[in-house]
Amino acid sequence: LLGDAEVAMSVLHIAGLPEAARNVRGVLRFSQNALIIENVNAQFMGGQTRVRGQAALDGLNLGDYRLDVTVRDATIAMGPRSSAVANGALIVTSPEEGETTPLVGGQVEVVRFRYEEPIRIGADLGDLVRRRVTRVQTYDPDGDVIRFDVILRGGDNMRIDNNLAEASILIDDSSRPTRIVGTNQTYSLLGTVVVEPRGTVNYRNTEYE
Repeated sequence: LLGDAEVAMSVLHIAGLPEAARNVRGVLRFSQNALIIENVNAQFMGGQTRVRGQAALDGLNLGDYRLDVTVRDATIAMGPRSSAVANGALIVTSPEEGETTPLVGGQVEVVRFRYEEPIRIGADLGDLVRRRVTRVQTYDPDGDVIRFDVILRGGDNMRIDNNLAEASILIDDSSRPTRIVGTNQTYSLLGTVVVEPRGTVNYRNTEYE
C-alpha cells in the first residue's frame, strides 16, 4: 500500500472521547511499512485540534504508533453552569506489553475554569428519616478504551463561585506534578489544589474568610 490519501470528513466519532471531531481535514501518507499522518486538523470540543504521527504497518495490519495531538481552546462542560477551557500537548501511544488500551500522556493547561454548581453538605432531619433508594453504577473493564496519565497545569483564571465558596483556586505543582490518571470510565486527580487567600466559604448561613 503506497501513496497519499486526503482526509475529509464532516464528523468523526472516536471511542472513548466525549464528543465527535468535526470538519476533519488532512493528509495520510502510506509507505511499504508505515503510515504517516501529516497535519490532520479538526474542530473538537469547541476548539481546534491538530494531529501528527506515525504508525507501523504490516500489510493492512496496524502496528505500534505514536500520535502528537495539539489542542487549543477546548471547552469541557462540568455542569449546566460550569466549564473549563484548556490547551493541550498530548501524546497517544499504542498499548504497552500486557495492556489492551492506548495511553494518552503529555500535559493540559487550564486557561479558564469556573465551577458554579451548588454543593450540598450535611443532612437535615427530614433527610435522615426519609427512605432513600441508592443507585449503584457498575464498572465494566471491557468499556475501557483509553488510558490517561496527563500532567495538569493551571493559570490564575480559576474560580469557584457557588453556595459553598467564592474563591480563586490554584494548582500547586511546586512539590510534584498534578496528574489526571485513569481511563475513559473512571479517573482521578492526583496532586494539590489550593484556595487563594481572600476567598470566602459559606456553611450553614455563616461566612468564613
